[in-house]
Amino acid sequence: METEGLGLGIGLGCLLGVSYVLISFLSNRIALQSTRNPMAVVIGAMLIRVVVTLGLLIIALRWLPVAPTGLLGGFFATFIVGLVIEIRFFHRKQPPTS
Repeated sequence: METEGLGLGIGLGCLLGVSYVLISFLSNRIALQSTRNPMAVVIGAMLIRVVVTLGLLIIALRWLPVAPTGLLGGFFATFIVGLVIEIRFFHRKQPPTS
């Protein structure tokens, strides 16, 4: 396993993952407040987030001295944890069905 740049990779991956989750959370809150077409806001924001995040991951892997395992592992770990938190948060905000 490549240990050179592992700490930097994990840190940068976690930073990207947390940023992704925070931007996702904010864009979904904006979409919920939108009166025109909330699904367009959700899908548009998701498309922009995914493209920008993939671009930043590719840039980091290509030009920074990071271990790919650390970068991707840190990103996906924080992404999954953030996704679970986001789903639980928005699920609790749903009105109960009768």
